[in-house]
Amino acid sequence: MSLRSAVVAFFKKQRLDPVECVPPTSSTPANTPRNMTAEQRQLVWVALLPDRNRAIDIVLENLYPSHEAPDHTTVLHLEEIDEPEKAIARKVMAAGAALDLVVPDPDEPLTYHVHGEFYRLLASLRSTSNPVLSNGLHDGPTKKDSPNEADIAKALEDVASGRSDYVILSRSADENFDYIQIGAGPAPFHLECRVWLNENVAEHYHILRSVAGDEEEFADVGQVKTVMLHWLNAGRLPNTVGVRSMPELCEPPRSKAKISDGAADN
Repeated sequence: MSLRSAVVAFFKKQRLDPVECVPPTSSTPANTPRNMTAEQRQLVWVALLPDRNRAIDIVLENLYPSHEAPDHTTVLHLEEIDEPEKAIARKVMAAGAALDLVVPDPDEPLTYHVHGEFYRLLASLRSTSNPVLSNGLHDGPTKKDSPNEADIAKALEDVASGRSDYVILSRSADENFDYIQIGAGPAPFHLECRVWLNENVAEHYHILRSVAGDEEEFADVGQVKTVMLHWLNAGRLPNTVGVRSMPELCEPPRSKAKISDGAADN
């Protein structure tokens, strides 16, 4: 089974709607807290590594309501957090301070006032950072919530050995979130990703290794694992890869088709 056929079959089971493929009008979604740039969001993503969910939970669980600073609706007392969680929380506070969304208390050491927008950003990242690993095993496809590195490595080994037709790593169980996918072996391996710009608009890309100025498919699944982990943890592809747009994978927009049908009837 080809990668395209396997993925189409998989997502048909998920009852996905056709995707409208149009050029993006902005790199920042309209519902992004404070309309942050991609670079600003990346700053926060890096501060949350290596375990984003744990870092966000540590911060959110130690925030208390406060109105001592304008627009800063919560406060964090770093001295109340045990190590090693304290170091994690400090790193997140530093990222918030770099965005002017966290300010240290002038009178209380290790106390930070957190802007409401920064709280909403962390909450939104927590709600969308529950990745799902789908493995198209021949004896029955499987899904793994919040997969770790070992889970991803095992699924890629299944692809390399021919026991699986595909591996799809999605940022969320919700279909309208980005995913990265690989088709069955043998090598070289074909890697693709889909980037959702909003609930209805997505772009699809073929991912290639950049080697000495040339682009080529992946020679082994170890290389694929490195790309997948970087994509998952850093929120973007590594600099060692290139991409080619795959517009042929986009469906015509249903809304335009309906309009055309209606116009033909009049």
